[in-house]
This record gives sequence, C-alpha cells and structure tokens, in this order.
Amino acid sequence: YAGDEVAALVESTLLANPRVDEAILTLATALYKGSRHMIAYALNIRRMHLFERTDVVISIAPSPESKSQERYLKEHFSDAPNVSVVHLETDPGLYECWNNTIRRTKSKYVGNANIDERRGRYHSDYLIYLMEYQGLDGSASALVADTSESHSSYSASQDIWFLGMGREITKTDLLVEDATSVKSQNMMHCMPIWKAALHEEIAYFDEDQFGTSADWELWLRATHADKKLYLIDIPLGFYLIDIASHNRRDPETRMLKERKILEKYFFKKLDSRSIILS
Repeated sequence: YAGDEVAALVESTLLANPRVDEAILTLATALYKGSRHMIAYALNIRRMHLFERTDVVISIAPSPESKSQERYLKEHFSDAPNVSVVHLETDPGLYECWNNTIRRTKSKYVGNANIDERRGRYHSDYLIYLMEYQGLDGSASALVADTSESHSSYSASQDIWFLGMGREITKTDLLVEDATSVKSQNMMHCMPIWKAALHEEIAYFDEDQFGTSADWELWLRATHADKKLYLIDIPLGFYLIDIASHNRRDPETRMLKERKILEKYFFKKLDSRSIILS
C-alpha cells in the first residue's frame, strides 16, 4: 500500500470510535543538548499523520541548553496537550528516560523519537498496521542514512540501510559473523515501534549492564523469548550518522559491553574471534 492508503486503513480500523480520544502510540524523547536539531525535530513530530493520537514525552536532562530548550518546546507545543515536556533534575541516562516514559504509558504501542532523526509522515502507520495484522511484538523499517543533515536531496554520502532485508527478524539476524570476527546488526535500529506489554514479559532496557548497546540487547532478549519482530523493506526514516552520537562517544566501553552481550547470547560463536563495532 501507499502511505496514504495505509493511513486510511489505520484510521478506519484502529482509530475508529469509541477510542477516538485515546493515544495509540507513545514516543519517548531523551534530550541532552542537541539544540541545533530541535526545530526540525519539533516540525517532524507535528508532521506525523498519527500526531494527534500519539503521546510525546520529551525528557530534558540538565545542560547549559536545557532551559532554552524547555521554553522553546513548551511554546511550540502549547496547543498540543498530547506533548509533555519534563525538566529533569538529574540525568538518568538515555534508556532510563525511555523506561520511565514506557512505565507510565497507557497506549498499546511505544517507540522512541531521537532529537536528530526524522520519521516519514506515515512511518508509524505502516509499522502499527503491520503489527496489528501480523500479531507482531515489534517492528522497524529500512532507513536513509547520511553524514549530512541536508537530507532533503541526494548526497554522495547517502545510503539506505537494511534495504532488501525485509523479513521477520531472528536472533541470528541481529549478528554478523565471519571466520575472524563478529559484530552487532541492530536491524531494529533508531526508531522502532513495539508493544508496551513486551516489557511486562522481558523487562526493560538495561543501560547499567549493557551501556549504549542496551537496545540491541533488548531485541536479542526478545528474540530469545520467541517474540516476533519484523523489518519493513521500505525506507521510512532518516538516520544522521554523527561521530559524536550517544553510541560512538566511548568505543572502548562499548566494546566491553558488547562482549558481555555476545557472551550472554552467542558464547559459542565468540571463540577467538574479534569484536568489531558496527
């Protein structure tokens, strides 16, 4: 289906009365600095077809930018009661911000909305429609990825990740290996949507143990519990490749955390092979 067709199907089946005032989706945003992305983020969230049926919780960690960020977001979304801006006294970490939002949600589905990433207008419609009618626990899509923020037109560095890989995701899909090395392949990547109830069965993101790879570990935990995850073979979002991003700031610690994950789920595959960071 085309995006507007999927949106019409979602609207006529999932969003019909008497649930018209209920949010079907909750998005968690954990904000630390990143003010240069904020206007584009806010406009992108508003452009979602499902915006009015989505609760957006923006948790702002203390930084020199936090007061101006809070002021801008509250002004921008002043007419949107479905958007909550939360000023944090201390920074609990990215994944604990997500956990806190998910614990409080009343919606069936949850996801994350990172400050420097952009979703297509019908991104959520596609993923939720697929999940409803295939009985899935989580879903994601292929992504346009670029080192440039000017992603409205083609650039030489632009790529499409996971194109041609649309399928149900198994535990081995989340790992790439050869004779000498292993590395993570987090096909759920940066803007998945999943059932909030999944956490009642497999618990929450564990940043203390698994650091910036806590999302990869959660999806491995889900597949090992026979939960159904699926990748749609359509690029429905944009991912900014940023060398200073959350998961690239401390490669040595990330390597140790990923070794812990590999030892937990793929101990027999490690042997003497080296770990490569994706």
